[in-house]
Amino acid sequence: MASWKDPNAILAQLEAFVKLVHFATGMYIWEYFSTLGFEWSIFRGQRKCSWTVVLYLACRAATLAAITTEIIGLNMTSRFSCKTWLVLVRIFGCSSLTLAVTLYALRGVAVWGRNRYLALFVTMCLITNIVLWIQTDRPSTEWNKEIRTCIITKSSGSLPNNVSLFVTDVAIFVIILGGVYQRNHGKQILSTMYHEGLFWLAIATVMQLLPVIFLSLDLNDSMNLMFQTPAAICTGIGATRMYRKIFDLHAGDLLEYLETSRDAATGEIRFRRHALSRFGHVSDPHDSSNALPMDRLAAAGAPNERYVERFKAREIRLDNVESENHLSKMDLDLVL
Repeated sequence: MASWKDPNAILAQLEAFVKLVHFATGMYIWEYFSTLGFEWSIFRGQRKCSWTVVLYLACRAATLAAITTEIIGLNMTSRFSCKTWLVLVRIFGCSSLTLAVTLYALRGVAVWGRNRYLALFVTMCLITNIVLWIQTDRPSTEWNKEIRTCIITKSSGSLPNNVSLFVTDVAIFVIILGGVYQRNHGKQILSTMYHEGLFWLAIATVMQLLPVIFLSLDLNDSMNLMFQTPAAICTGIGATRMYRKIFDLHAGDLLEYLETSRDAATGEIRFRRHALSRFGHVSDPHDSSNALPMDRLAAAGAPNERYVERFKAREIRLDNVESENHLSKMDLDLVL
């Protein structure tokens, strides 16, 4: 049986690594260009641009830059500066992962109503990831004349950073899942995970486990690197897909009105949100034909009072609303 340290085995695994990177790159390029409509709608003003949209765009751009730089270096046969190439790949890659995890973290904080302790926790996780990346992830590279490509060595030092990243992904997944469970009272969890893109975080977390396993085994540099690029791409795809899902699900209604019902007998207050305009069909807020009555209505024959008011969606703030038909706190506090 051939040793993992055998040069022929390392060369064969290096070829497999290059092929896997090409496959993952093709997958991301398809994902990027097939979803450019989202960016286009922002640039055209059909979707509102906020600071989290900037994070989303930066994450996409950093991931594209990272894989483009890596694939160019792996395919060049004429000698070039391997050190410069590796530095660029690491900077773009770290930026991509940090921005992707930040998008996940914002989602986790939003589900729990922007809890300050959770915000502090995920911030510390992000800082830890960056510090470990700077202090421990220091691979080197050199030009190989025989196979005419850059060979990355000393790759096992990225284990602490990858472990930290995996733990962060697991923690954020648990935070989001716990928030969804509490909000839905344990009902329709799988359906909510699908519609809000939580499955993408689960897939990214599982993929992030693979680099941790192979870095722990430290078979050779080729195997240490084998799944790092695919895991990073899955993390980027997952974060941006989740963001688009949540953005369209909860921020697509630019103008809405809030219907408040009060039961005169019990004093119970219920809330229901209705859309005035949908994405792609934005009404002019100054058009009198879009105006809604802001008055007090009494339902005939029923001891109820109804109030109808018009709001911008993000201006509505309510607490302790529990009915599934009511305006949920998660909808209101979503960081978008």
